[in-house]
Amino acid sequence: MSSHEDRPSRSDRSSSHRSSHRSSHYSDSQRIHDDHSRFKKESHSKIIYSIIKRVLAFTGIFLIISALGIMVSWRILSGRGRDSLYAANYSEDLDTASLSDQSDDQEEEIRLRPGQILRNGRVYEYNKDLLTFLVMGIDDPMPVSQAEDYTSGGQADALFLMVLDPDLEKISLIAINRNIMTDIDVYNEAGEYEYTGNGQLCIQHGYGDGMVLSCERQAAAVRRLFHNLPLAGYISVNMGGMVPLSRAVGGVPVTVLEDIPPMGSFEGLTRGQDVVLTGASAFWYTKYRDTEVFNSAAGRMERQKQFLQTLIPILRESIKKDISTVPRIYRDLAEYTVTDLTLDEMVYLADNSKDYSFDTEGIMTIKGVATMGDSGFEEFYHDEDALADLIVSVFYTELPAEEYGN
Repeated sequence: MSSHEDRPSRSDRSSSHRSSHRSSHYSDSQRIHDDHSRFKKESHSKIIYSIIKRVLAFTGIFLIISALGIMVSWRILSGRGRDSLYAANYSEDLDTASLSDQSDDQEEEIRLRPGQILRNGRVYEYNKDLLTFLVMGIDDPMPVSQAEDYTSGGQADALFLMVLDPDLEKISLIAINRNIMTDIDVYNEAGEYEYTGNGQLCIQHGYGDGMVLSCERQAAAVRRLFHNLPLAGYISVNMGGMVPLSRAVGGVPVTVLEDIPPMGSFEGLTRGQDVVLTGASAFWYTKYRDTEVFNSAAGRMERQKQFLQTLIPILRESIKKDISTVPRIYRDLAEYTVTDLTLDEMVYLADNSKDYSFDTEGIMTIKGVATMGDSGFEEFYHDEDALADLIVSVFYTELPAEEYGN
């Protein structure tokens, strides 16, 4: 009896079975649902991860292709720049005769080829690998503009030859006194040629348009002075450009060589003072001279030399770190600058000269004597033999005896 009483009824067994079935069914459904959700999450994560990997891979490939493209473009520009610079580097009218001291008797003994000279018993040949540029600083604080007439193009207060030697990987500078007396082509206000006379080298730039024509005429006068030396190009900067240039490189540190008086908001500089020239101080330090003091142009040229001696290494280091320094600085200087250099040529020069050595104490000058002319302006008369020696030492290479003669 008791066993029978303890046995569950049909309804109880049925209810228990349904409950157990529902519980089992719910557990299976939940498990499937959970598994499905987990699968969806994992799949979603895998899809996102896959997309990220593809995006990163594509971005990496794009960056590599872009970098390669930039490098290839840079190399193409550099190559084209080199070709155009050297194509115009050798001048057929190179005046070797005026540098040579070859006698009539020596002409039979030593037959010189084009570009060669005999000097002090030795044979030299013009170095065609050199690239020489004329750098001009124009006495104008304002951006470049068309001159009112062809006698007011502005004077070239700073004149330097920058020589790049790819064989020695070296940069050399020759400072040219602005007052050096030489042949100048004179034009009237309408731009018509009048005559060629003896005058200060710096005034040649004034006989032009204040832009390209002035630069071309100044370059021609410098070439004549240097016995028709080939020039690969020129760059002219109005002195007002010293403001953005000095700021673009973070300032130019110098020890002041001579007192510069206050002017306007510029507080002046004291000899012996250690300063970082930037903005107005850079402008006045490279431009100012006291016209009441005899030969003050020579003192200013020394300050300009000092400025360049510090500036060039700063520029080289900036270009080494970031080649985009060149177009950035050129952009800052563009309104103050006139040049015949193309973008290709600038790229080549920046790319190849950034590791060149530069002797900060080795800026060369032309020997001579300064006098006060009858006109009341300073005149500088150079030593022609010393200039010829300078030209030969910088621009010519001595040949061994076996390379010349009959």
